[in-house]
Amino acid sequence: GYRAKVELLQDALFDRNQDGGNSNTTRLTFGTALVFAGGRFGWSRPVTGSFAIVTRNVALHGRTVGITPGSGDYIARADALGPAVVTNLQPYRVSTLQLDAPDLPLGYDLGRDRYALLPTYKSGTLLQVGTEATIFVRGTLLNPDGQPIALQAGTVRSLSDASWQPVNLFTNRVGRFALSGLKPGRYELKLYANPKAVIPFEIPAGKTGVFDVGTLRSPVPLP
Repeated sequence: GYRAKVELLQDALFDRNQDGGNSNTTRLTFGTALVFAGGRFGWSRPVTGSFAIVTRNVALHGRTVGITPGSGDYIARADALGPAVVTNLQPYRVSTLQLDAPDLPLGYDLGRDRYALLPTYKSGTLLQVGTEATIFVRGTLLNPDGQPIALQAGTVRSLSDASWQPVNLFTNRVGRFALSGLKPGRYELKLYANPKAVIPFEIPAGKTGVFDVGTLRSPVPLP
């Protein structure tokens, strides 16, 4: 498993001369490990070199995150038993970890899905994955006269979190748009075609998944 290793070995020796020299030996070996890095503990299989602890953002708690998918399995997994621990990193060699979250709902954001690590001798590395984003937003942009704002580009900026990175927005021929990776708070939508085309909207607290902001109207007409 991901947090322990069990080995059962059975040896049987038979004397060809039949003088009573037969023997049977059974050996059971169990190993586990408790690791610590960056202020976080992890439970894992025995560590054979350097290791990495992969923790999840609080928004991803309860969601399984697998590390480096292989032939039907992962080398480590963050799940209900705690963070993932990669136990076999080779010191002074670059190791690439690929993240996979197969049950992540629409609107949730895993963030970076690939990391390159260069561990030192018998070292531990802490990675925190995922963001606070839990919402997929969709809506329609209209001109003041009710006509769709078609094939226009813009940007969405958070008014509640100055550290949140703005995202680009594009409308289709009927003014529809969709954005992923947002969280509850106040936002400001700006259209590049006119600097005065600034449209505020808000996502209520506690909202997750798909959120339809409905129809948003620009204060100035656009093509």
